[in-house]
Amino acid sequence: MCRGSGAAPGAQIRPCGECSGRGVISFGQGSFAVNRPCPVCVGRGSVPSERCGACRGTGEARARRTVSIAVPAGAESGTKVRLRGQGGKGAAGGQAGDLVITFEVQSDRFYKREGLDLIAIVPINVAQATLGSRISVKTLDAKKVAIRIPPGTSAGRRFKVTGQGIEKDGKRGDLLVEVTITVPESLSEAQEKAMREFADASGLKY
Repeated sequence: MCRGSGAAPGAQIRPCGECSGRGVISFGQGSFAVNRPCPVCVGRGSVPSERCGACRGTGEARARRTVSIAVPAGAESGTKVRLRGQGGKGAAGGQAGDLVITFEVQSDRFYKREGLDLIAIVPINVAQATLGSRISVKTLDAKKVAIRIPPGTSAGRRFKVTGQGIEKDGKRGDLLVEVTITVPESLSEAQEKAMREFADASGLKY
């Protein structure tokens, strides 16, 4: 290995003839000019008489490695974590850059997120919505809480469980249980008769 020099073992290091050892090449006309890294020496200002076979003279070699990072509590999609000195090597032996990791939070099949609050969509049947009921809902830490469904509950109504949402920066949101009402896809003859009688008695159109 060349240890970042880009030279093969025993090769001589000479000033770059393209940039005259400056490491940059100027482009432009008149008083306007832009400096860019020399494409021959890659900004080093020098070139070896024989290039390293492993890095092809660049002084860098790609390698995969695994790093462990701490995911901050309450991280959202777009949250960034910076690892100092874990990025690409600087030009001409300069200091290495940083590795910036951007999180993308996968969606959950049960919970949705609104800020620090969690939304849980829970289905109830027509009888539960009409007559009232008690349901059990799982929290984020796998505990269960009982929710009282009052008679006459309509679809979309939310019930708040305080302090069971996302925790971040010393604050914690709530768990909001939103009910949807499921109806049977088909009824027996007796069930349909009972439903019609209920609708007629209640003045409901159908």
